[in-house]
Amino acid sequence: MPCPWQRGTRVALAYALTGPVGVNGIWAAIPIGWFLADAVGYGYYFLRRRALLPGERDG
Repeated sequence: MPCPWQRGTRVALAYALTGPVGVNGIWAAIPIGWFLADAVGYGYYFLRRRALLPGERDG
């Protein structure tokens, strides 16, 4: 189940893209939202990986 901010991002994207792109903007908001959620997850991991994996070194 996605986090509430992920759903909110997709809804905001769908609303923003509906005007210029139409119905296709609603459908495009879904994979764009997935990409943004993945980017945030990877960013969090790379910023916090020392705390998440104490035995690992940067490299």
